[in-house]
Amino acid sequence: MPKLSRFVHVFDGGNMRKHFALYHSVKLSPIFLERGTLGIINKLQEGLELYNLSSEEVSFVKQLTELGFVVNSYSAENDLKEVVEGFRPRLSTMYLVVTDRCNLGCKYCFIEAGFPQDYVCNDMTWEIAKAGIDIFREQRDKSIGDCQIWFYGGEPLLMSDLLFQCLDYIAESDPDVTPVMVCNGTLISANMAKRLSRYPQFQLTVSLDGPAGMHDQMRIFKSGHKSHASVMRGVNNLKDAGVEFAVSCTLSEHNVNHVVEVAEWIAGETGSSSIGMNLLVDTPKEFVKEEYIRKANNGLIDFFKIARDKEIFENRILRKVNAFVSGKPRWHDCAACGSQIVISPIGEIGICHEGLGERNTFIGSVFKPFDFQDDPRIREWCRRSPASMVDCHACDALGICGGGCPYGSMLKHGSMWSIDDRFCIHSKETLEWLIWDLYEKVTTSTV
Repeated sequence: MPKLSRFVHVFDGGNMRKHFALYHSVKLSPIFLERGTLGIINKLQEGLELYNLSSEEVSFVKQLTELGFVVNSYSAENDLKEVVEGFRPRLSTMYLVVTDRCNLGCKYCFIEAGFPQDYVCNDMTWEIAKAGIDIFREQRDKSIGDCQIWFYGGEPLLMSDLLFQCLDYIAESDPDVTPVMVCNGTLISANMAKRLSRYPQFQLTVSLDGPAGMHDQMRIFKSGHKSHASVMRGVNNLKDAGVEFAVSCTLSEHNVNHVVEVAEWIAGETGSSSIGMNLLVDTPKEFVKEEYIRKANNGLIDFFKIARDKEIFENRILRKVNAFVSGKPRWHDCAACGSQIVISPIGEIGICHEGLGERNTFIGSVFKPFDFQDDPRIREWCRRSPASMVDCHACDALGICGGGCPYGSMLKHGSMWSIDDRFCIHSKETLEWLIWDLYEKVTTSTV
């Protein structure tokens, strides 16, 4: 008995549109159908016999069957077991937390929000950094073209001498790896910018939340003083030295209602064509509110619509756009799910840098034998995906979601196998926009 695939979802645009959409959440393909066929689609959700249909309706059902939207039985349909069985750890990313100290006291910092009350910060030694780089060189998947070592903190430029020592060592020992750093920009002097310009493969991201009035509400020095002027001084030093950089903007209550204006200001004032918009994450101190996620996601979509015409790249929405356009599901959104290790300042090996404070995702040491491929917790994190989470299989955003943040799920629900609620909202709303955005383009081009 023919029936709609369990992975097919109906998007009804309402009577204002002449068509509705059928979307396959694994094939990532929408088809737009005239509203007159909605009746037979509704019947196909329960299953129907072909002998009750007209010849035109039988032909219609057969076309949907050929496309994989209609199946004769669920048992004959791929239930994603093959996808899950294909998951295997492939190391491509390492975070070197060169220090967990920071000169700023950003009010939404998820790293410091995880620090226990008696937490003691540390600085990484060259011995630990070198050992971490060596482990990554020996165990990274050489077939992956874009392997990266991220210099992270805290504020990594508090350890600038170690940073440059590591950059030189990577260039010498593993030149195919891309070094990346996220910094707050306040320590980038003219001399520092010139030193950074000598490393053409080095990718730099500066954190900046918009104009001073917004930025300084959240991103302040530990002393309580504002940081915007110092960040912009660092940005201008980078521009003067010819150093390309991306900008990382965190959306919180201070700027979430003005995403487009903030992003356009950042693009105009910094000249950067790469702007990453960060959503707040769940922390031991506070869980993200649903209202915030909806506001932030609407702002992200509004900005993306403008940015794509100006050749400005916003990576968060772009990841879902790439999956949607290519038809290739994004089964993991977080590199911690089978692609990443983190080295703490004192040499512990972990899975997720968000767990730096509580150390509940750290599993080894650079001073002891470590096998990324065979570590049982690495393998478990690798399997954590919407493809292996039964509660996700009925979701229309199954193939573009990636599962969000396992660590946040663990904090909020007690298990990393729980659904990341905030990412559900982000993924579903983005998918609906993608479908109807495509519809507008298709119908406009055929008029």
